Amino acid sequence: MPFVAVLLAVLLATPALAAGPEDEVAPLQETTGAGLFTVGNTLFAVLHELAHGLIAELDLPILGNEETAADSIAALLMIPSEPNPFRRRLILAATRGWATSADIADDADAQKSGASEFWDIHVRDIDRYRATLCLLVGSDTRAGRALAARIGMNESDVDLCRTAYANADEAFERLTAPFRRRKGAGGGRIEVVYDDDPAFQAERGLMRRAGSVRRAIADLTARIALPNDLTVHFTACDGGINAWWDPDTRTVEVCYELVAYYEDLAPFDETAGGEE
Repeated sequence: MPFVAVLLAVLLATPALAAGPEDEVAPLQETTGAGLFTVGNTLFAVLHELAHGLIAELDLPILGNEETAADSIAALLMIPSEPNPFRRRLILAATRGWATSADIADDADAQKSGASEFWDIHVRDIDRYRATLCLLVGSDTRAGRALAARIGMNESDVDLCRTAYANADEAFERLTAPFRRRKGAGGGRIEVVYDDDPAFQAERGLMRRAGSVRRAIADLTARIALPNDLTVHFTACDGGINAWWDPDTRTVEVCYELVAYYEDLAPFDETAGGEE
């Protein structure tokens, strides 16, 4: 794994985030099984696109693949800084989403040439799984060791992952320092909006009840000052399974179809709940 890519990813500072009125507060522990798998993967997608927004809003330099950098930032934002079993299950669910997607796509991947894979702006799902899982393993000595043993990771790889996480975390702290929100200072907010679409009531309800996006934003709102307000907008996309950063409107657009895709993917995951 190119661990330097993790460091490059941290050349993206984090946002000054604030919850929007559309998000509800509910006990996260009530979200389990396939619901947890769906929420964890959707949250990773939202934070990945927010990372693109941070690069643009804070004018941060990128020396490598911006998609890989955004993945690393999303992982760092999802991994709890203090022991929190449920939040670890959320990020673990996201890593398994990549692994499950990679398994399903094996036949299609085998038909691609090496050149097309190399130049694709998105790395392969299996590589996204490995990179994110490595940061998770390296983030917590006790839980990381248990997880590494469960997936058959050797001690040498565990040490590499610890180094990767430590380096990324330190770089992240240094690079976000200029954007720290000072006491009493202002800063941009991030509003979360859920369109009320009759075709996606289940998906809208799941994400609002879980409150995971709101919490991820609230965790950072007192820390980082954004220059402008941003929006995370859940909406129907006429069948499109996607999420993207729109620089013109400073909005992360998240398709309800993407949430539904993760719901459909969950049964293919062996655990579909993120339990460690």
